[in-house]
Formats: sequence, C-alpha cells, structure tokens
Amino acid sequence: GINAEYMGTTTRKINQQSERYLRNETMADSDTVMKTEDKKEDKKEDKKDDKKDEKKDEKKEEPKGPMDVISALKEVLKRSIAHDGLLKGIRECVKCLEHGDAKLCVLASNCSEANYVKLVEALCAEHKTHLIKVHDLKELGEWVGLCKYDAEGKARKVVKCSCCIVKSYGEVSDELAFILNSFGQTAPTPAAAVADTKKQQIPLLSNKLV
Repeated sequence: GINAEYMGTTTRKINQQSERYLRNETMADSDTVMKTEDKKEDKKEDKKDDKKDEKKDEKKEEPKGPMDVISALKEVLKRSIAHDGLLKGIRECVKCLEHGDAKLCVLASNCSEANYVKLVEALCAEHKTHLIKVHDLKELGEWVGLCKYDAEGKARKVVKCSCCIVKSYGEVSDELAFILNSFGQTAPTPAAAVADTKKQQIPLLSNKLV
C-alpha cells in the first residue's frame, strides 16, 4: 500500500515537472518566434528607409532643367548685390548710364513713366549697354532685395523697382555666361571680374578722402 502511494506521488511530481518543462519550452519558442518576427520587421523598416534615402539621393542627383534668362538674371543680380555692384532708382541708374559705367540694365516693362522708359532705352542704345526688360515692377523689386521675407521664405512688403543697373558683376558664374552669351558676348575671366570689382571701389574711397 505504501509503495503504491509512493509511486502515485512520484508519478504526479514527474507529470507536474513535465508540464512545467513543456510550458517553459512553449514560452521560449514563443519568445523566439516574436524575436524572429521583430527582426523581420526591423529588416523591412531598414529596407524602406534605404529606399527612401535612395530616392532622396536620386532627387538630389537629378540634373537641373534648361537655364532661362529670368533664372540666370536673378542669380546675376544676387551676386552683384553681394559685391556692392548694383544700383537702384531713377537718378542713380540714369547717372550711371550717362557716364557709360553700366554693364547691364534691367528695366520693368510696366513702368508707368513712359518718358523714363524712353530715356533709359536711348541711353542704353547710345552707350551700347546690355538691356533686359522684365514684366513686372514688383518682381524686379523682390529680385534686387527691396523686400522682407517671412518665416516661410516668402517675400513681404515688396517695394516696386522700375530699373536697376549692374555696375559690377562681382564674380563669374554659369548664369552670367548665359546672359552674356544671349548678347553674343563671352563672360570675363575670374581675374578680370575681381579687378573690375576693385575698380568700382576706388572712386568711393577717393570721394571719402576728398
């Protein structure tokens, strides 16, 4: 009777241990499966990120579209401003044209002063100054910096500009070459551009001394 009872107790213990072992094995298998699934998901996410990065790189590497006069002109004006080579306003522009110091003149076609337009055109023709006409006073005002920009980079409070003069290009660029080529002229060498900028600064210094 004792042996039978002992055997029964031992069997129950063995069964309990077996059940615990099986439960532990099942949990371990579940953890392994979950980890495997997580790894697969991570790999998928990594692949997606890699594809996104590749697409971004492709976008960056996309070649620029064909250059046009307006986009080239904007860049030329920007570089001229950076080197203090741009004049704005009727008096300044007319004076520069009369002295034959202007390299490029930009005139807004919708300027309300017809006599002013005729005068600028006549002076450009007389001194063989390159003349580019743009459509809008407000656009030209933005291009020459007569505005403020908001947090999104949009131009606000733009002041209209009828005419501007490039007295010094400042530096050679593809945009400058494009503009000059449209007039049948080749772009100056970088050394010539630097020398030209220095020449523009000499009168200002001499005026201060006088």
